[in-house]
Amino acid sequence: MGRMQKRKGYRIEHELVLRIGDDLSIEAEVKARANGEGFATLERWLGENDLLFPRRDRAPPLVVMNWEMYIRLMVFSRSHV
Repeated sequence: MGRMQKRKGYRIEHELVLRIGDDLSIEAEVKARANGEGFATLERWLGENDLLFPRRDRAPPLVVMNWEMYIRLMVFSRSHV
């Protein structure tokens, strides 16, 4: 990975940490694409739903959610600790 890609990755991850207001306590991977390549199908499948569970044959499902749902889950989990 080149230096510019690393900087972009750190910048995007830092922006998310600031939006969350806390450091992530889970292992997370952040991906960003200027042209959105790879995200269009997921966004179309998600549509107006809160969650999407794409699953490859004989593999556990992934979980895709919009930002609003993520924040609602974080607020809920913090209020029930």
